[in-house]
Amino acid sequence: MYWTRCLAGVLALATLAALTWAGDKDKDKDKDKGKKDDKAVMITIEGKGGNAKYLDDKGKNDPVTVTVGQKVTWTNKSNVAHTATSDKENDKKKSIFDTKAIKKEGGSASVTFDEAMFKALGGKAGEDLEVTYYCTYHDEMKGKLILKPAPAKKDK
Repeated sequence: MYWTRCLAGVLALATLAALTWAGDKDKDKDKDKGKKDDKAVMITIEGKGGNAKYLDDKGKNDPVTVTVGQKVTWTNKSNVAHTATSDKENDKKKSIFDTKAIKKEGGSASVTFDEAMFKALGGKAGEDLEVTYYCTYHDEMKGKLILKPAPAKKDK
């Protein structure tokens, strides 16, 4: 009887410790939820069918500014699939970037605009670059990015 009570007590303490640890992990997750990734740029696709638009964080179809090295994520809140595809093509007649199909009602796709892509799009050191893109399913859907060159690295 004595050993049964001891075992029950040990199990109760172990359960309490596990629950407390799990709760602390959830708090850490919640703390990170509100943090904004300085390298991420969000664009939302909203509207019905081919009338959908690429919207910035203020809900406008204005050019979105991106710095080389940043990732752009398109989230589709529309009722049909869309893409974000560069107007500019490479030597092989392929778009410089193409998200492929972004699933309807919550799908997303991302592109990181690195130095190689900046150059492929026609970027020059020290100059901003206007980048236009469209939806391959709906040619009338157009978006625009202003791609800024990466800040110059300082010598130590």
